[in-house]
Amino acid sequence: MKSELRYAIAHLRFGFSFFLLPVFLWTLTQSPSVDWLKAGLAFCILHLLIYPSSNGFNSYHDQDTGSIGGLKNPPQAPPNLLYITWAMDACGLALSSLWLGWQATALLGAYILASRAYSHRQIRLKKYPIVGYLVVFVFQGAVVYAFTAYAVRTHFDLSGINFFRQETLPLLTASLMMGGSYPITQIYQHEQDRADGVQTLSMWLGIRGTFLFVGLMLLALNAALWWRFFQQKQLVYFVFFIVCTAPVGWFFGRWATKTWHTPENATFENTMQMNLLGSVGINIFLAGLIIWEKILFSTL
Repeated sequence: MKSELRYAIAHLRFGFSFFLLPVFLWTLTQSPSVDWLKAGLAFCILHLLIYPSSNGFNSYHDQDTGSIGGLKNPPQAPPNLLYITWAMDACGLALSSLWLGWQATALLGAYILASRAYSHRQIRLKKYPIVGYLVVFVFQGAVVYAFTAYAVRTHFDLSGINFFRQETLPLLTASLMMGGSYPITQIYQHEQDRADGVQTLSMWLGIRGTFLFVGLMLLALNAALWWRFFQQKQLVYFVFFIVCTAPVGWFFGRWATKTWHTPENATFENTMQMNLLGSVGINIFLAGLIIWEKILFSTL
């Protein structure tokens, strides 16, 4: 029993939530006002309940024996993992409905449903390269941005449709943060996914195509951030972004060059190193903006 619980906790992959943190932080930087108590609650709901639950639900249906994001040698996913994920989802939705409002709760519910449709054996959106990718692009990016925005803002006068119209660029930027590099996280799993009947976008593009696609998407992210800060007359923030993310840019270029000629370099270790460098860089950048604008500047 203890070993099953230990295996279930391992498959929740709490540490992997760090890689998903940028969208939450990005939303705080773009929110004109922040209720910090609600922001703390939204953070806990996403990063301690909903994201780990999605990880566990995916592991339960995949039953992977090879490396997965955050786990090089995953143990067998136990049967109780499914019930744990349901309980975590219910807890997250209950907390959101009590304190964050119906808009945030509806968006959170949509995220949960999408992540379940992505992984569930009877639906399995992840086996379709374009559809599976778009689920990640839209829901881990724009939908999480919208959930966080509705949850943390101290006043929210915009109707839903006006919100999505007026926040188009920040929403797109959030999706580029998550979806831009997502295919690279699949690059070492081609054989495992093929055996499972799944065709990911990375498999469809091939190893070289994956690097080219991700490179273009990262350029698009840079362009979106530049335009956003240009609109706000804060281009110094874009310079700060370049400085913070320079290490991952260097690593990506070096890794792509090596793997272009030697596909065996598309490994779990290299993928996790790139994810870590990218997440550390962009989280430092966004945390710096929050501290400067929302904490220090607001007290001057």
